[in-house]
Amino acid sequence: MTKPGDLPYRLYEWATKEMQFRPPPSCPRMPTIENFRTLTMGGNNAKVWKYVIENVASTRKLSKIRGNLSLCEEEQQLIALNEENGKKKKKIEKLKQEIRYLETDVKQLEEELFESDATLSDANAKLFNLKKKSVLLSQFSAQSKKQMSVFNCLQQQISERLTDSENVFDKEASLYYCVNSSNKTETSCQKNVRENIEKIYKDLLDMHQNNQALWNQDDKEILQRNWQETVESTMGKFSASNIMETLINMTNAASCSLSQKTTELDFEAELSKLKKKYEDQTSNSSTSNQILQQNVYQLISESQKSHIMNHINTKNLQTQNQKDKLQVEEMLKVANAFLEEILDDDPQKMLMAKELLQREVQVAGLEASMCCLEKETCRLREELLKGDGEKKLLEKKHERIENMQMLIQKKSDLIQDLHQDFYSSKSELDNGHIQMVNFVEEKLAPHKESVRHFEGDLKNAITDEVTKFLDVSLPHLMTVDVNGCKIPRTELSINQLNPDFVLNSKNCLREILRAVDFPMFKAPEHILSHISQLKADIMKNQLVQNLATDATSKQSDSGNEVEIIEKLGGNSHFNLF
Repeated sequence: MTKPGDLPYRLYEWATKEMQFRPPPSCPRMPTIENFRTLTMGGNNAKVWKYVIENVASTRKLSKIRGNLSLCEEEQQLIALNEENGKKKKKIEKLKQEIRYLETDVKQLEEELFESDATLSDANAKLFNLKKKSVLLSQFSAQSKKQMSVFNCLQQQISERLTDSENVFDKEASLYYCVNSSNKTETSCQKNVRENIEKIYKDLLDMHQNNQALWNQDDKEILQRNWQETVESTMGKFSASNIMETLINMTNAASCSLSQKTTELDFEAELSKLKKKYEDQTSNSSTSNQILQQNVYQLISESQKSHIMNHINTKNLQTQNQKDKLQVEEMLKVANAFLEEILDDDPQKMLMAKELLQREVQVAGLEASMCCLEKETCRLREELLKGDGEKKLLEKKHERIENMQMLIQKKSDLIQDLHQDFYSSKSELDNGHIQMVNFVEEKLAPHKESVRHFEGDLKNAITDEVTKFLDVSLPHLMTVDVNGCKIPRTELSINQLNPDFVLNSKNCLREILRAVDFPMFKAPEHILSHISQLKADIMKNQLVQNLATDATSKQSDSGNEVEIIEKLGGNSHFNLF
C-alpha cells in the first residue's frame, strides 16, 4: 500500500503533475505508482530519485531562478561597494572619535596651562614683594648700622661731657631770664627747651615752605642729626623732671591761648557778615546764587566743625597732659623717695643715681628697638629663604609649562593633519560615490538590457530543453548503480552482453564525451554541470590572461579597475551559467 508521503508517490506526482510527463505514442498507457516503485528499487536509486525530486526544478522554479540570476552580479558589485563605503564610514567615525579625544585633551591642557599661568603670576608677585622687602631690609640694616655708629659717638660724647656738665648744671639751674614777649621770667631750662622747640619749628616751616621734594635724603638726615644733638644736649644739661615740667607748662599755655582764641571767635557775626556779603552781590542767574549760597553754608559748617574739633582735641590733650603729669610726679616722688632713703647722706651720688636711671631708661629703649630690628631682620631673612624656595618651584613649574606648550603644539599639528586627512578622505568618498553613480548609469543600465535579452534567449533554450526532456520516454531515465557509477538501463538490457554494438551505435556521442573529458561511468545528468564548469574555467583563464596583458600596458589603477569592470560586465552572462 502506497502512502502520499512515500517516495514512489512523490515521484509519480513530480513526473505527472510538475514535470507533465506523458507516455509516447507507442505506449499509450500512463504509468502507475507501482511502475515508479520499480524505479526506486535496487541500489541507490531511492537516493538518486529523491535528489532529482528535490533539485530538478520545474518551469515555475526556473523562471524564479532566472529572475534572481539576472541581478546577481549587480548585487555582488553593489554589496562590494556598500562594504567599501561602510569601511570608509567606520574609518571616518574613528577619525572623528580620535579628534574628539584630542580636543578634550587639548581643553584639559589649556585649563592646566591657565592654572599654571595664574600660579606663576601670583608667585612672581610674591617674589617681587620679597625682593622689594629684601631691598628695604638691606637699606634698613644700613640705616641701623649708621644709627649704631651715631649712638656710639653720642655715648662717647655723653661720657666726655658728663663730667663737664655737672658744674654747669648747678650754675644754670639757679639762673632766670626775661621773656621778650612779656614781663615774665623763665629758668634756663625753660629757655633752652623753648629755644630748641622754636628752632625745630622754624626748620620744619622752612622745609615745607621751600618744597620738601627738593630736599635730599642726606640733608634730611643732617637736619635730624642736628635736632637729635640739640635734644640730647638739653637732656644732658637739665634733669628729666624739669624738662617734663617745662613741657607741661608750655602745653598748658598753648592750650589756654588756643581756647582763648577759640572763644573769641563769634560764629554768628561771621555768618551774618558772609550772608550780607553774598546777599548784596547780584548775579544774572538764580542758580549761581544758590550754588554760591550752598558753598558759603558748606564753608561755614566746615569751619565751625574744624573749630569745634580743635577745641575738643585741645581739651582732650589738656586732660591727658594732666594725667601724664600726675603719673610722672608720682613716679618721680617714688624714685626720689627711694633714692633719698638709700643715698640720704651723699647728694652727689644721688644726682649720679638719677642720671644713671635716665641713662638706663634710654638704654632699655634702645635695646628694645634693637631687639625689634633683629626680629624683623630674622623674619625678612626667613621670607627671603622662603621666596628662594618658591622661586625654584616656580622655575620647575615654568619648565613644565614650556614642555606642556611643546606637547600642545605637537598635538595641534597632529589635529591639523587629521583634519586634512579627514577632508581629503571625504572628498575621495564623494568622488567614489559620483563615479559609482556614473558607472551604474553608463555601464550597468546597458548591461541590464543585454541581460534581459540574454534572459529571453535562455528562457527559450530552457523551454526547448524541457520540452525535449518531456518527450523522452521513461526507460531512458532509468539507471542502475554499478560499482558507484550510474548506468542507463537501456544499456544494461539485451545489449549489455554486446558492448561493441553499444560502442558502434553511440560512437559519435562517446567522441564528444571524450573530448570534454567526461567519464562514461558517470550519470548523464552530470553532463550539463560538467560542461558549465568546464566553460567557466575556460572563461576564467582567458580573463586572467587578458588582465595580465592589460596590467603591463596601463599604469593608472583607476583605468585598470574600469576596464576590469567593463570586461566583467560584458562576460557576466557566461559566468552565470
